[in-house]
Formats: sequence, structure tokens, C-alpha cells
Amino acid sequence: MIVAKPEDKKLFLQVLGQAFKGNKSSEWVSRNTRNLEGLMAYGFDKCQPKGGAYFSDDRKAVLLVDKPEIKLPFFKEIGISLQLILSVVGLRNVPSILKRESYIKKFHPKELYYYAWFLGVPPEEQGKGHGSKFIAEIFEKAYLEKRGIYLETSNPRNLPLYERFGFEIYHEWNGQGFTLWFLRKLP
Repeated sequence: MIVAKPEDKKLFLQVLGQAFKGNKSSEWVSRNTRNLEGLMAYGFDKCQPKGGAYFSDDRKAVLLVDKPEIKLPFFKEIGISLQLILSVVGLRNVPSILKRESYIKKFHPKELYYYAWFLGVPPEEQGKGHGSKFIAEIFEKAYLEKRGIYLETSNPRNLPLYERFGFEIYHEWNGQGFTLWFLRKLP
């Protein structure tokens, strides 16, 4: 597992963009596929300074992990949030995005955990074990730190993979015209 550096952002976003094209949840937030890269850039800018942006060893899979207990400097957080609003979400959509985020966060625990925000493998590399090997490495890291891992997916094809790795579905939400499954793997 390779920790991404700021200069890795372009390649990181390229992998995520390929992996998440057509993803209902990400496209709902970004409002269209054109703004999807902006959403991914926001995730990278939020997670990378916290040490939560990872490449697999072969750089064919990427993962953004938020560590909610680590806070970004105030003005950095404001800056990336404004960039998200102005270039991706749009001012009139802010209330629905905030409502969604509030709903999701109320299902997260009080104790330390990893929030697996985006795990991506480009379509041409899927099914070759890149993601599975990478997931196992992240689990090992979480286990050593005694953290659970929480995530959501709107892609039903992802469920068997996550369940194979011991994730459990603990909630489902149909509040946006598609199902969003809430998954967790406890330490």
C-alpha cells in the first residue's frame, strides 16, 4: 500500500474517475458526470492531508479514507468546501447535500473508525484481484489500530465483495431514488 502524496492527485483522480463513472450516489452528489472529478478532488483534498489517500502497490486501485477525529485547519476546510459548492454542488443544492450528509453521519459510531469514502478500480482492471488485495491491507491496518470501517455503496455489484470481506449491511436508505447500503466491519 502506498500513501499518496499531493503530486499524485492527477493519477489518483484519473483512477477514481474511471471507477466511479455511472455511480448513482456520486453522480447524485455531483449532479452530473462532468462534475464527478470535482467531487473526487474534494475527497482527495480532504483525506490526503490526514494520511488517508492510498494507492495499491501496483497503483491500479485507490482508496480515500477519512479519519473523522483528525480535523483540517479551519481555512483549508472552508476553502475546499467552498470549491465543492461552487464547482460541483451549486448553491441551491447545498441544503439537500447537507441533509444527506447529516443522515449518513448519524449512523456512524462515536469511537474511532475509518470512513472508506471512495474505493476505486478502473473497469478494465476489475475482477483481477487488485481491489481484494487492497481491501485486505486496509483491514489489517484498521485491525492493528482497533478501528471499525464504515462505508456506503449504491452499486449492488459491490455487496458480495464487501460481504466476502466480513462487512455487514446495517442499514438501507432509498431517499434519493436509488438504494444506498450502509456497511460496516467492526474491529
